[in-house]
Amino acid sequence: MQPNPLGDLFPQSPPTSPTKRSTGLLYTLAGVGGLFLLVCGCCFGYAVYMTLVGPATWAYKRGEIPQRFLDVTAEIGGLESGETVEYFYSDALVDIRDGFTYVSDRKVVVYIPSDTPPLTAIPFEAIQDVKLERHKSSLVDSTILVETEDGFTGFSVSSEMSRDVEFYNTIRQRSPNVDEAPGHDFTVP
Repeated sequence: MQPNPLGDLFPQSPPTSPTKRSTGLLYTLAGVGGLFLLVCGCCFGYAVYMTLVGPATWAYKRGEIPQRFLDVTAEIGGLESGETVEYFYSDALVDIRDGFTYVSDRKVVVYIPSDTPPLTAIPFEAIQDVKLERHKSSLVDSTILVETEDGFTGFSVSSEMSRDVEFYNTIRQRSPNVDEAPGHDFTVP
């Protein structure tokens, strides 16, 4: 070893051997690899959780709607005793309390927690017109616009399996004040 020109204030460390360097590199790579696997495992676990707990990406038909979703709609105040939900859609990732829409045998209900009021229930008798802005891509939700005497209420519905068209047609057919003439909807490519 060479004499240290700075003296005892800054002692020189002994030279490291190549095997110590490669061992340190292996520990670093193993740590980074383990961290990567942990992050991937957490992402996969969250995806599985969303799939099991959250709503599907399409609109549910009567008979397909999970009971826990119907319980939430009753808890929030939209679903009345004896009412049957025909179609249900939520664009939430995990918790449908983040927003949902349904068509029952009595009305159209839109729940958006950030709106005032958060729950809008529109009886079929109050609907004057319905419009559908349909997206052919399943990556973009279609929009249904319901017109009443008080104004317009819009909500999104997935176009997967053409459930947006079924959702729209159900509202249209049950609303006695809506003209049956075609041409009230349009498609966006």
